[in-house]
Amino acid sequence: LHPTERRVKYWEHFGMMEDREYAVKTMNKIEKYEANGIYLGERLIITFESTNKSMNFNRVKGLVIRYLK
Repeated sequence: LHPTERRVKYWEHFGMMEDREYAVKTMNKIEKYEANGIYLGERLIITFESTNKSMNFNRVKGLVIRYLK
């Protein structure tokens, strides 16, 4: 629940994007969010990770400041 907007925000982290089957399931999940009126950049925050590119604490911190404060 966003503290000032009083709206539920969703944050999905997809961590195995190098796996083709996982990536397809990820896209299907994003489509389900949209079908339920939950859109990227509005109420949906998405982060990605793979074995070649891991998440960075500073990036997560920046997203929290941008979308959740």
